[in-house]
Amino acid sequence: MSEVSRTAGRGRTSDDVAGLPGMDDSAADPAAKRAADRADGTPARAPMSEVTRRQRLVVIAAGVAVLVALLIGGSMDAWSAGLFAAIGVVLALGNALLTEAGMIRMTSTGQDLSRKQFALSAFGRLAVISLVAVVLVLAFWPIGGFVLAGLAVFQLLTIVVTALPLLKELRHS
Repeated sequence: MSEVSRTAGRGRTSDDVAGLPGMDDSAADPAAKRAADRADGTPARAPMSEVTRRQRLVVIAAGVAVLVALLIGGSMDAWSAGLFAAIGVVLALGNALLTEAGMIRMTSTGQDLSRKQFALSAFGRLAVISLVAVVLVLAFWPIGGFVLAGLAVFQLLTIVVTALPLLKELRHS
């Protein structure tokens, strides 16, 4: 069992933050870092608890968006529209969480990721999400179009959630 999976169920320690941006790696235990790597030298996957912790506001915003989509759909006797919009939000949230997991994995290795690797990773994620969305839209047209609305709403929420701390910082300086 790797150090990453052993620490997932308990409180955070100084070893848990090794390799995270803004943290001092000098205090990290090198044996623990090696234990988190696979035998072939590739880094272990970031635990979902760490990913969701870092993206807490985005996860909360997505949960609220899903709830609102279902409530609006239900209040208009269009549950399926609300459901498809919620599916779009969940697809977009999956993309955001997978992006964060990839970033954690990259920063934990200490190696720079090439532009080609980064582009291929993003392209693969977006291709899968787009394929799922298009299949749902085509299979359940016209109500399936609400999947695209859910994707768009989540992107707007993500911009707002990430811009608010920046605006606060600009106001204080």
